[in-house]
Amino acid sequence: MKEFFAENGIKKYETSSKKKAAVAERAIRTLKTRLYKYFSAKNTSAWVDVLPKFLSAINNSVCRATGLRPNDISDANAREVWKRVYGEGLVPMEERPKIKAGETVRIPEPKHIFEKGISNSSAADCANVAYVSSLIGTRAAHLCACGLAAILNRMQRPRVTIGVDGSVFRFHPTFKFNLTRRSRRCWLSNANSSWCSARTAVDEAQQSQQRSHCG
Repeated sequence: MKEFFAENGIKKYETSSKKKAAVAERAIRTLKTRLYKYFSAKNTSAWVDVLPKFLSAINNSVCRATGLRPNDISDANAREVWKRVYGEGLVPMEERPKIKAGETVRIPEPKHIFEKGISNSSAADCANVAYVSSLIGTRAAHLCACGLAAILNRMQRPRVTIGVDGSVFRFHPTFKFNLTRRSRRCWLSNANSSWCSARTAVDEAQQSQQRSHCG
């Protein structure tokens, strides 16, 4: 990568400002959103030829945050745009915070789990429930991926879209990532696939366990 930069006269700069990084991430997200919509509408994944058109459309569209087009922002009005987006600065708090520095508080995220007849739940209980839920979600994603890979291999589907919604997405936000990652490992169409190997290993383990019980 350094040789490529040197040959093309590209200078790489590192930024230490979180605000600059946030602006860059938002711009990348806007561009990726439009590209993904284009991929779905045109049923293609080619983006090199249409990238200049998307950039031109974004630069000539009014941004809701600034109220201006990106092409209209310059050094002359940069400070006004900054004030509109980020404000004049931090506003002093009129009320004192309810939590003091160093004070122990309870975890509110998994608290709703204990609302069904379980009382006197501690922060450690909430942390344990959150940890167990993450393990259950990962195991369920792996099992679903194995079953899904077997069905798709049987149907000989080369491509499929996996969607996760509802309470699964709400309570297990990493479910889709684990499902997709495990599906890719199992999703081979030949007889020597990892799915077949895993299935064979499970069958051999069960048969060995049955023989040990019978002996």
